[in-house]
Order: sequence, then C-alpha cells, then structure tokens
Amino acid sequence: MLAEQPPRPREALEQFRGAQLMSASLQPQLFEASTIYLLGNHAEATADLRRLLRREPRNRTGWLLLGNWLLADDPPAANQAFRQAATLDGPADR
Repeated sequence: MLAEQPPRPREALEQFRGAQLMSASLQPQLFEASTIYLLGNHAEATADLRRLLRREPRNRTGWLLLGNWLLADDPPAANQAFRQAATLDGPADR
C-alpha cells in the first residue's frame, strides 16, 4: 500500500496494527512507527519507536531510524542512537 501510486499510508497503518496481533516480532510496530512518521506526526512516531527500543534494545534498525529522525532537531540524541546501533555491529576491528 505504501509502494502504490498514490500511496495509501492510512490503510497500511491499519494493516501494520492488525499484524501486531498475529506476530511475536516487533517488526509490525517498526513499520507502524515509520508510517506515522511519513504521515507527518514525528513526535508520536518517535515516542512509539522509543517504546519499541525499550522492549527490544538490540533492534539495530530501530536505532538507525531513531538517529535519522532526530538528526535535524536533536543532533546529540541522534548521535547517541547511531552509537547504540554501531555497538550492535560488533567491534570495528573485525
């Protein structure tokens, strides 16, 4: 639905919310937060993503998204999120 022309983000959001009921993964919630962000509600999306990361702190994709979302408004917090994502890659000398 997001890849369609024109995209239908509100319908996609409902699909992601429904998928949460059927999935043990937090991936649908990640997609939901991303869709909310694309719809322009950055504060809600960021809060949703932070809640997801409290439950799943090893979610590298979530940390990278958070860093990107915070880059313009809160560079120090964005850098912290990027550093957190980097720790999930393992040591740099490998």
